[in-house]
Amino acid sequence: MRPYSKVLVSIFLLAFSGCISEKDKLVVKNCEAFDFSIQESNWILFPEGRSYSFRSGDKILRLNSEYNISEPYTLEYERRSIFALFPDGQVRDCFASYTSSHTTEDRSLVILNTIGYQNSKEQPSISVLFDSTAVQMRIVNDTLVGNRTRHTKWDFEELTYENITSLTLGGMVYNDIFKISQANPNVQPQEIYLAKRLGLIAFVKNDSLWIRE
Repeated sequence: MRPYSKVLVSIFLLAFSGCISEKDKLVVKNCEAFDFSIQESNWILFPEGRSYSFRSGDKILRLNSEYNISEPYTLEYERRSIFALFPDGQVRDCFASYTSSHTTEDRSLVILNTIGYQNSKEQPSISVLFDSTAVQMRIVNDTLVGNRTRHTKWDFEELTYENITSLTLGGMVYNDIFKISQANPNVQPQEIYLAKRLGLIAFVKNDSLWIRE
């Protein structure tokens, strides 16, 4: 073995032996509840505290809603001394989320919504699953943008996103609208309308416009 190779091996063995001689470290973090003051909260699809239904002509869809919102909790984990040479690989962080699910009784309509972020609150993500359409959104320079997160061999086209200043639906005027649409007529819903601070206000499914009551 070459001299410099012996030196490298010796350094590694010393470092490794030093790692395993130390005790595992218990890390304790006090994690906060979900923070409704973040700007992503303005785009919650169904704010908690009321019942939701949509109307299309004489037809009504009533939703059953369930919510799971992060409360304060304590995160405890051990940083193993044997992996002390790779400290970043052991770091765990707090995670807070607002999650809700909304379905009709016959499950003809299924909507899931999650907003989550790490303790640093950097780049919170907004995820929406509306029937088979999955979208992830984020705020860039105060503007909501989106990207598709699920494709199938029958549904491979990209979605279209549009920020609309003002829109009239069912005789009501809504401001700060985010519209999601797709060109494939065989995939539902065809259009989704979100309003800032109000959430999901309308959608088009099977060529029918459904407006939130």
